[in-house]
Amino acid sequence: MAGDETDVNRTARAPGRATGRRARYGIPGLAHARAVVSVLVVAAVTAACGASADTSGSTATRMNAWTAATSITSLDAQLPVDVTHIHTLDSLWLYHGGSSRELATDCVVLGNDVRQANQVLPSPDQVLTDELATAYSTLIGGAEACYKAAEAGDANGATTSLSTIDAGLRGLAVASARLSALSPPAGARPRSRSSG
Repeated sequence: MAGDETDVNRTARAPGRATGRRARYGIPGLAHARAVVSVLVVAAVTAACGASADTSGSTATRMNAWTAATSITSLDAQLPVDVTHIHTLDSLWLYHGGSSRELATDCVVLGNDVRQANQVLPSPDQVLTDELATAYSTLIGGAEACYKAAEAGDANGATTSLSTIDAGLRGLAVASARLSALSPPAGARPRSRSSG
């Protein structure tokens, strides 16, 4: 221990440096670094607690918690709105002298919104996760192809990309139906099998 202490003191007594504990704690940025580390540790512990909470309870309980925490319903609801805008701008471009630049911009918006929704995956239900991931992947592919076609003034390419986007939207509808069944809106009553 004496050797260690001598090494520390020798380092601390280098020219221009303070000695002892002040040398170690007076390093510029050290206090900030420690604060950052403390925040990261707290965040990691909080995340771990949240993850463990997500694995407890029934599927419905976990799905409701995930849906509320991620706002997945509102994120997914925006995507058909984006697609409607894209179809409108595509028609304006092809038949009414509209701008392909505006179409390209809306294709970028769709791609960004899909990526934002994709970031909240996985869900507590593996089948739902797979369905959403497939729909998002198709939508992103269509949005990127749409952007490239619009930028190049390629009307045929834009039409093809819209078919891909529509296919992704159909996949999203299937996933959304499953999401609604697994996590019904507050106050909704499950259907009775015996009711006619």
